[in-house]
Amino acid sequence: MGGRCCRRRGAARSGERLGKLIEALRWSLEWGEQAEWLAELAAEGDVMPAALVRQPDLPDRLAFVWGAFHDLRDERPLGFGAVGAIPWSAMDRYARRSGLADHDEFARFASLLRAMDAVWLAWMREKMKPVQQ
Repeated sequence: MGGRCCRRRGAARSGERLGKLIEALRWSLEWGEQAEWLAELAAEGDVMPAALVRQPDLPDRLAFVWGAFHDLRDERPLGFGAVGAIPWSAMDRYARRSGLADHDEFARFASLLRAMDAVWLAWMREKMKPVQQ
């Protein structure tokens, strides 16, 4: 997959890629832990759970970026009760190891990862807020 993760075919495609990744990430954050259970419910019953109906399809061409995002999750710095962003150096190492050497493709790869990471970090900050009583 190296070197073929983010080929640009116009600005519309770039925005489409990001939109699909963000949509899939948001679904995963909301429903991912229950996905297996939801699938079992769907298999047992006549009605498809609404969450599964809304589950976005992630095109194969985005699998590299999706996998990289999840592979790099443990690279985030931790400190004083906060979680940091995935470091650029970790993205660079991952890309090089995967054979992604083109400067423009790396820039798109890093941009997609940063956008996904911003969504994840906002979700995590919200999740870590103290519950108001």
